[in-house]
Amino acid sequence: MCFWAMLSKIGCPDKFVNIIRSFHDGMLAPVIDSGDILAAFSVTSGTKQGCVLAPLLFSIFFSLLLDVAFRTCNTGISLVYRTDRNLFDLCKLQAKNLVHHTTVRELLFADDCALAAHTIQEAQHVLDCFMAVTRRFGLSVSIKKSEVMFQSQVSSCYLPPVATINNIQLPVAETFCYLGSRVRLDIQDPSISSIYPIFFAVWQ
Repeated sequence: MCFWAMLSKIGCPDKFVNIIRSFHDGMLAPVIDSGDILAAFSVTSGTKQGCVLAPLLFSIFFSLLLDVAFRTCNTGISLVYRTDRNLFDLCKLQAKNLVHHTTVRELLFADDCALAAHTIQEAQHVLDCFMAVTRRFGLSVSIKKSEVMFQSQVSSCYLPPVATINNIQLPVAETFCYLGSRVRLDIQDPSISSIYPIFFAVWQ
């Protein structure tokens, strides 16, 4: 399914879709070689460089991809929260009502994506689901820029994780940076290790 059909499927008006499509249909791009401008060629995929709509269009496209990839997947980091009390009043989370449950399995920033799970087996399953859908959507994952991180509990022995993409083992990262914050391999807070034990960093 092409992106324009996806926009229509999620409820975008036809007039809006046609306007956005008109910006991209018939795109041409030349190449400059040693000062010489070569003949222009057609661009049939991607968005225009520097286009103010490009981040929005990619976010919509990637959100649809994640929805398809994890529609039937229950694996991830389970979180319990409530919005009617102090954020740090953890005792209130023991209540049987007024609490909400959600599952976190992906962290996004621009065109970077980190996948999270509790065990290496669950993380591999999440990654396999993600990889299967990226191929359907015509995206490719840069294996050279993909890493895996495992945070063991403070009281347990650390074992390097083994995760693969297309039977290629991913390198193990000691630090992971997300939105200016750094997640380290060696943690000292047991409460953190129980929340984010494994990260996949998958770049497009």
